[in-house]
Amino acid sequence: MDYTNNHATGNPYPPPPQPGYGQPAGGYGQPMQPGYGQPMQPGYGQPHPGYDPNGYMYAAAAPPANYYNHNPTYSYPPHGSASNGHGRRFKTSFVGSFIVGIIIFGILSCFITLMIWLLYRPDWPEFHVDSASASGFNLDMALSKLNGRLDVVFTVRNRDERYSILYEPLRTVMTYKHVPLTYTKTEAFDQDTKNETKFPVNFVASSVLIAPYILRQQVTTDQIHLDLLAMGWIKYKSHSWTTRSYSMRVYCDDIVVRMSPNKTDGDALLSGQKTCKVGSNLWIL
Repeated sequence: MDYTNNHATGNPYPPPPQPGYGQPAGGYGQPMQPGYGQPMQPGYGQPHPGYDPNGYMYAAAAPPANYYNHNPTYSYPPHGSASNGHGRRFKTSFVGSFIVGIIIFGILSCFITLMIWLLYRPDWPEFHVDSASASGFNLDMALSKLNGRLDVVFTVRNRDERYSILYEPLRTVMTYKHVPLTYTKTEAFDQDTKNETKFPVNFVASSVLIAPYILRQQVTTDQIHLDLLAMGWIKYKSHSWTTRSYSMRVYCDDIVVRMSPNKTDGDALLSGQKTCKVGSNLWIL
């Protein structure tokens, strides 16, 4: 039987393979044993994987899954993962740069503000107690009362060359051993640059009661040690602008004044000219 022409004979099976080197021949209907190094061949009764019984070849089988991937351990990244990682890095770097920029800007702003403040800050005015006059200013030790009038002359000097000073009314207090005795208020006034201004402050004591335990420290009746405190608001003014109001405190301590039931002749200020402390916050002890 001619096995070479399958279409002519009508044989639906392929011709049996011929024995080759290392492949023993088998009988009809018996499977052939593969030779050394040769793949298993389909035997009798088994359709050939590439043969169609109707005479047409089967479509080629799909290659295995790892046919095109020579490295099975490598996996491709999902779609868009590279762009997402780049976006996250860009956002992180942008936020970090923004924070660093804000910090640098704040430091530079503080430095520039400090330099401007050091170069153009105004100076506090100087206050001095120049003289005093007393009229019936005396202390009744038996009744523990202070009576009389005391006029104190202040000298204020504006040392600044750039700013004039606007003084609002100053509230002035006369104290004895840190105990307030009497209050008074001055008038508002202006002061030009590099200028000195004198103004009087009048204190009137009318039977001011002083605690006996405080008067025990008073060893004489011809003089008394007083403290003066002035508080108010000032503004600095230049040719182009005016500053905000600043709180000012003036403290003149240990002012020694002569006392007499009558009007004293001459200067009643026994301690001489006194320089006062000036600032916004003063510790008064």
